[in-house]
Amino acid sequence: MGFFDRRKRIFASAAFAGVLAVAGVAQAADAQLKSETWDDIAKLPDFTGTWLVAAIPSPVASGAAFWVASDDAKKFADAKAKAKSGKIDNGLNECEPNGMPTMMNEKGMQYQFLFTPGRLTIVPEDNQVRRIYTNRDKHIDDPDLTYGGESIGHWEGKIFVIDTIGLLPHLPLVDGFVGEGDQHIVERISFTGANTMQIATTINDSALAKPYSYTLTLTRHRDKPMVEKLCVPKGYNN
Repeated sequence: MGFFDRRKRIFASAAFAGVLAVAGVAQAADAQLKSETWDDIAKLPDFTGTWLVAAIPSPVASGAAFWVASDDAKKFADAKAKAKSGKIDNGLNECEPNGMPTMMNEKGMQYQFLFTPGRLTIVPEDNQVRRIYTNRDKHIDDPDLTYGGESIGHWEGKIFVIDTIGLLPHLPLVDGFVGEGDQHIVERISFTGANTMQIATTINDSALAKPYSYTLTLTRHRDKPMVEKLCVPKGYNN
């Protein structure tokens, strides 16, 4: 082997080692993003303060792209007809929670994101509290169906990913439209500025011909207090 061939091999080996070193640093940085202990939580991005959501219009009323399976086409058309008359009907009882995913898209609602060891707790002003478990990487078998669902979360670099199943079948996928009851929701939370956050949401359900995705934008208010926005039944305590 000549001198130049040996030098090429040395440079190639050094470059490859450099790639491995950079990858190792990246993996080490990503590995620090956990929430299993208080020391881990201290290394997370700053989620403190209250976060005001800029809600997006429902595709039932807005005409946004929304692909419905053929078996549910009439149901979606009926929902759009109701919306044209000024009524968005989620089919819920008085003061019944919207649940996931629409509880994260309440116009004018503020949210708090509270990381503790093994869990992210999301608290909106209407008290539809969500618990996202970060200390396991798979869902429990046969979870009880609830309004918030069964949620697990993990970090992918600086993006926090939430995977939710186990939702009550009568909850709306979007305001005004209920799916087939097998909804699976994935949210990807990322910071877009010092005081801005995005939640990219994708919904899968048998009522959809293809997944429905949208992005929410939230703005941080560090000193703005949370307001109690509870639904009180008509005539209660009069």
